[in-house]
Amino acid sequence: MINAKDVENLTKAYLHSFNTALSETRNPSLAGQAAATVLMSICSAILPREQQTVSPLEALMAAVMHNTMEAKKGAEGDDPEKKDEKADEDIQKGD
Repeated sequence: MINAKDVENLTKAYLHSFNTALSETRNPSLAGQAAATVLMSICSAILPREQQTVSPLEALMAAVMHNTMEAKKGAEGDDPEKKDEKADEDIQKGD
């Protein structure tokens, strides 16, 4: 778990990285990207594996697959042809 001291240290690391990159490149956008990369590298080294988040692409693909499977299940249950056949069978059994 990240505590207040870790947040403070990570913030200092980001600011130091940003200022160093800005003084070298004179480009605030590039300095922000460099500082974020440094911060992500530090976080991946200090955080335990179970606290790291799943990659956004992996989460997106899992959600798409889940929704596809749910849609297929719903489509199979809502097929009007199957309902009509089932109703016909029930009527024939009743006669």
